[in-house]
Amino acid sequence: MKFETEITADTSHLLTIREQLTKFLAEINFEEDKILQVLLVVDEFITNIIKYSYHEDSTKVIRMEVTSDTDQLMIEIYDEGEAFNVLDYQTNTIEEHIKRPHKGGLGIPFMKLFANSIEYFPKSEKSKSNITRFKFISN
Repeated sequence: MKFETEITADTSHLLTIREQLTKFLAEINFEEDKILQVLLVVDEFITNIIKYSYHEDSTKVIRMEVTSDTDQLMIEIYDEGEAFNVLDYQTNTIEEHIKRPHKGGLGIPFMKLFANSIEYFPKSEKSKSNITRFKFISN
């Protein structure tokens, strides 16, 4: 099964993405606890694109494609903003945040914790979009 959506880069559209994605994941019988993890990853990642890659320019567009097979979910997020490779971004671990709490900074550690794999493909001559691919396994 496949689901696609597109939004402008405005955090007010995050609720729409959450609702659409929740409905799709329920239709494919994705595990409920995994649904919450997927929603957190997508929400955090799209928020980062809006804030840091698009600098809150609501004229910009973010596209998302979601595909599923028997036990795997793949989410590809396309943007044309400044490169934002979540894999290269270094943050404290979740354990370090617990030991020394401070505001912010948990989104990327949670993305790396909850997604089974993350791949990043920057814009190139062949593709005008950055593509970030998240894979989740439901079991």
